[in-house]
Amino acid sequence: MELKNYSIKSVALGTKDLSQMANDFLLKSYDYLETSISYNNDFLLGKYLNKKTKVISEISSLSEHEIFLRYHLKWLNRKKIDILLVNSKGSWVNEDLLRLKENTSFYSELGISNVESIEEVERFLNLGVKPSWVSITLNPTYFNIELLEYLKGNDIKIIAHSILGGEQMARMNIEVYTLQFLLEFAALYADIVCISGHSMEESIISKTHLEKFIGQFISDETKGLYLFPSSRIVKRAPVKTLPLYRYLAYEDLVVKFNGPKEIILPVLSMDKELEKINEPSEELMTKLEKTVYDGLNKIILPEDCIPGSGEAEAFWRYSVIAILSTIPAEFLRYKYTYEKQGNLFLILREKRFGIKKNNVGLFLLVSSEKMGIPVFKQIKNNEKL
Repeated sequence: MELKNYSIKSVALGTKDLSQMANDFLLKSYDYLETSISYNNDFLLGKYLNKKTKVISEISSLSEHEIFLRYHLKWLNRKKIDILLVNSKGSWVNEDLLRLKENTSFYSELGISNVESIEEVERFLNLGVKPSWVSITLNPTYFNIELLEYLKGNDIKIIAHSILGGEQMARMNIEVYTLQFLLEFAALYADIVCISGHSMEESIISKTHLEKFIGQFISDETKGLYLFPSSRIVKRAPVKTLPLYRYLAYEDLVVKFNGPKEIILPVLSMDKELEKINEPSEELMTKLEKTVYDGLNKIILPEDCIPGSGEAEAFWRYSVIAILSTIPAEFLRYKYTYEKQGNLFLILREKRFGIKKNNVGLFLLVSSEKMGIPVFKQIKNNEKL
């Protein structure tokens, strides 16, 4: 592979595990923010984005992509996604990809994510869809030279992720290669290098180092170190890890949340089947609960959206907020604030005017485990379990 200068043009901040230390100034210092509908964090990123910050986002479910992208853009406060990546491992069918190709009102450039082989790119090309971008894993222990040469030969730009090796390989790679080597290795081959936002301090150090290579020529010494002559694919067996968050399930599926307001939050949980809603008896339902149930009963999860996935979480979040927005003057009378805790989405509903009592907290939990289909219960802050 002949390279005269470093390929890197920009640095993107990955937001999947975004640090709690992230703030307006730090996020706006990046050319791109990388997100995904499955990250379920667009409601957080929207307040940080300005006109100069570009967005890379990913979608896996295409059968109802209009719904996903309309709400995704609304929460991001954007008119278009700058680079929209279609997950190559998604369950979508070719017809839906062709529809997305025509719906350019949602994006500026279309690409592919999670690509591991030339065949996955050729599937798009054979349908007449040439991706502008392809997102790949790129590090010394996962290096596919045939794929890289194919992409560059077809004038397809590259976004590099997992440049340290991912959760399982990062520590070993840093010890073996050093952080500086791994960053320069990615800068050599990729047009955009995506770095993790897990630690803002580390991401700033990485960003500063990567930007040194933009527009720079490659020395002969560098070529000898970084231009590998053949592919290197080192796969490590998955390691079972404990979940980051644990939750207590009560008999009535109510979880007590010791947040700043110490309110008790009801649970809205989703089951694998998602065929019907397990409602409480109608006479015991509040008006808000009945509104939500009536709306959810009319909604079906898209067939190519995997129950319990991050996109399923986002879909039900979009649906619940859309249902609440149909209540006359709801968002004029009440202020809604949102927060994410692990795989839980928290909604706090507060009166905008008058005495603020009877505020309501809502829990949105999408689970692949059987916890009810979906169960929704409203509990006021002065109620007890």
